Amino acid sequence: HREILERRCSCASARDFLSLEELRCALEVRAVRSLHEAAAIYSEAAKARGRVSAADAASVCMSHASACHCQLVIFRCFQARASPSATPSRVDDVLGRLCAVYGIHVLEGDMWHLSRYLTPSQGDMLREALVLAVSGLRGEALGLAESWRIPDAALGSALGRDDGDYCRGLMEGTAKEPLNMAGDVTAAYASSLRPLMQGGPRMSAKL
Repeated sequence: HREILERRCSCASARDFLSLEELRCALEVRAVRSLHEAAAIYSEAAKARGRVSAADAASVCMSHASACHCQLVIFRCFQARASPSATPSRVDDVLGRLCAVYGIHVLEGDMWHLSRYLTPSQGDMLREALVLAVSGLRGEALGLAESWRIPDAALGSALGRDDGDYCRGLMEGTAKEPLNMAGDVTAAYASSLRPLMQGGPRMSAKL
C-alpha cells in the first residue's frame, strides 16, 4: 500500500487522462487512501472510546472506502473487457472511451482524495479530459443504447430506435399496451372517464 500512496500522476495533458492505465492507477490511489483514512479514524477512536464507538465514528469513511473499492473493481473489469484482445478494434475503441468516461467521472467527483496525487493543473486537465472523452462518444450514443437490447416497450419510448422508424415503434408499443389489448374500452370510458374529464359529479367507490 505504501508504494501506491507514494505515486504521483505523470499526465502532462488532458488527452493523457484518456489512458485507461493512468485512470486505473488514479483509482487505485483513491481506493487505498480512502481505506487508510478510515483505518486511521477507527484506530484513534478505538484507543479513546473502544471498538464499538470506533466503528460508529469510522462508519462514514468505511462506507466511502467500500464504494471506492467497488468502483475500482468495476473499472478493472470494464478495462479488461475493452482490451484489444477481447473485442474487435472498432468495438474496442468505443468501449475504451466509455470506460474512460466512467473512470474520469468517478475521479472528478472525489478530487479530495487525489489532492496529493494530482497537481492543481492536472485537476484541470482531468476535467478537460471528460469533455474530450464524451465528445468522442456522441456519435456512438445510439449504438451504445441499442447494444443493451432493452425493448422499447420497457423504456416507455420508441425514440432512439436503431432503424430510425420511431413512428412504427410508437404504433407497435401502443398495440402492446395491456389496456389496448383488453378489447372494447368504450363502455368504461363513457361511464367512468368521460364524466370525470367533463367535470361531472364525483363517483363514489363501491366497497
